[in-house]
Amino acid sequence: MRRGFLLIVLIGFVFLFLNLVKAWVPVMAVVGSSMEPSFKKGDIIFIRKVLPSQVKVGDVIVFNVHPLIQEHYRYPAVVAHRVIELTTFQGGLAFKTKGDNTAEDPFVVPGCDLRGCIQYSLPYVGYALLYFQSREGMLFAIIALILLTIYLYANELGKARQSVQRFVFSPVIEQVLELERKQEQTSQVVSQAMEQFAKEYALHLSNCTSIVKELERNTQELHTTARSSGK
Repeated sequence: MRRGFLLIVLIGFVFLFLNLVKAWVPVMAVVGSSMEPSFKKGDIIFIRKVLPSQVKVGDVIVFNVHPLIQEHYRYPAVVAHRVIELTTFQGGLAFKTKGDNTAEDPFVVPGCDLRGCIQYSLPYVGYALLYFQSREGMLFAIIALILLTIYLYANELGKARQSVQRFVFSPVIEQVLELERKQEQTSQVVSQAMEQFAKEYALHLSNCTSIVKELERNTQELHTTARSSGK
């Protein structure tokens, strides 16, 4: 029972983690070098929710990039860059941004695309997040869960396998055993028949031998009688 509960908890945790990192979460892994040396690839940054009106020049903000801009300028879906100017876009507050290690972004960021400001970061931790966001990481997690399941339920799986084998192969095994029993019975009948035949044949040979000896004795007597008559 405890193993089952532990497995359910682990599966739930991994499933929740893998789904949350794909959606909006207050952390993000740095995947490029546009913000070096402030933030390096593999760092994990923690995001603090703020209103657009709370953003100041010099803040590093995290924002969503419109799909058309992603396609045209080859930008990722989410970017963390520093605000260099406050402006307006379609009547609302917007931001001009740039990476510390790159030129100014060729678009403005509307306030509706703001996800928050960077609160703090941790180096290297983002590599784990990036790995589990990848297809290889998800595959690793699935394989790890399968191996954990096999480890926790090795005995139960072994019993289940034996039950399945008995269920699947039991009729075949019974037929084979029945065939072996019939073959054994047939062999016994044949053996008994051969033994009876051998006895009867031996008796027949014994009778034939007696008859032959009797004929031989009679023949000798006839020869003896014939010689006596000739004299």
